[in-house]
Amino acid sequence: MYFQQKYQYMIISMKNQTYVKKWQKALDFSGKVLAYLPYFIRNFLYSMALPYESKLALAIKYLVNKLKLQYLGNNVYFGSNITIKNHHLLTIGNNVSIHSNAYIDAAGSINIGDNVSIAHQTSILSAEHTWQDKKIPIKYNPVNLKPTIIEDDVWIGCGVRILAGVTIKTRSIVAAGAVVTKDVESDIIVGGIPAKPIKKII
Repeated sequence: MYFQQKYQYMIISMKNQTYVKKWQKALDFSGKVLAYLPYFIRNFLYSMALPYESKLALAIKYLVNKLKLQYLGNNVYFGSNITIKNHHLLTIGNNVSIHSNAYIDAAGSINIGDNVSIAHQTSILSAEHTWQDKKIPIKYNPVNLKPTIIEDDVWIGCGVRILAGVTIKTRSIVAAGAVVTKDVESDIIVGGIPAKPIKKII
């Protein structure tokens, strides 16, 4: 049963890669055309596409983000109503899916590797508030910027909170609803608040 499922997954993956290669040249050409449009028009197109997940909407979101992000690889899926702040400090690799209502703030820089799946309602941060200066309200205290890294082959469940300065290492899983405050080692499943190891991936 396991090998049958694995074989089916491989067939689907190969078909998907063929589909992506088929349309990548068209996307690249469309991106060059889009780059000549005024900034406000690109933003308007993006805002119109943001709530939807049709092929056209997905293409528009991908192409606009390609122009705004520090780096964006191939075959990246942006679901509906995703919030991205500080695009210029965000790097995303190949074969990545970011599902609906995710929140990503790359103020301190965020690096997402290849073959990463980020489920809906997930937040990824790279800055944290301080509170030491008692002379001013906490909301006006300085902000610490800390790079956040998600390495290759990571699966992040729905509703996860990844805090600033965390590194999630390759081939790991973060269970739904977890709050990640410390680095996650490779080949492990973590979960809970705060996230702790549940078991090794065999």
